[in-house]
Amino acid sequence: MKKRVFLITLIICIVLGLCYFIYKNDFSKSTFVITQNTTTNEMNYYEINNWKYKRSINEFKSEELEIFKVDNNCYNNRADIEKNIALNQLMIENCTIKDNLENNIEIKGYLEKIIKLVSKKEKHDIIGNTILKVNDEYYVVVELNVNLWTPYKLYKYSKEKNKLKLIYTFDGENIIGIK
Repeated sequence: MKKRVFLITLIICIVLGLCYFIYKNDFSKSTFVITQNTTTNEMNYYEINNWKYKRSINEFKSEELEIFKVDNNCYNNRADIEKNIALNQLMIENCTIKDNLENNIEIKGYLEKIIKLVSKKEKHDIIGNTILKVNDEYYVVVELNVNLWTPYKLYKYSKEKNKLKLIYTFDGENIIGIK
């Protein structure tokens, strides 16, 4: 009986290991990202697959981006001490969004939906929030205050589902280009 249990456990571990190896190395549906290290200003080029695995790749040119900077006054960072989380309450009346030329943009449509989702999704203080429009797709970069590291979360916004899907979390690397 013990041999059977051991054999079944071993087979399960082998199958799970193979699945992990296959999915980790499946880059057939990837997002290409250019980051800039916030300390050294070094540019990095990555390919990230659907399973949130990344690999360094050769330099490439980013797609044309429309950049929308969300003002820090948009989120009231209150803390829930008992749950040890930040409550990023959206303060739409104090909120401004600026485009590439520093012009104020009216907060409506997808931009409004995205900042509402960001305020509900994050459990740490939001330091910065940028929305990148590539062709007709929206990507969202959220910089968080986590003390021991500087996470930059990259999300893709789904218009059909009105959801943010996490692509990857970078440490100390701001996202400056997407392909």
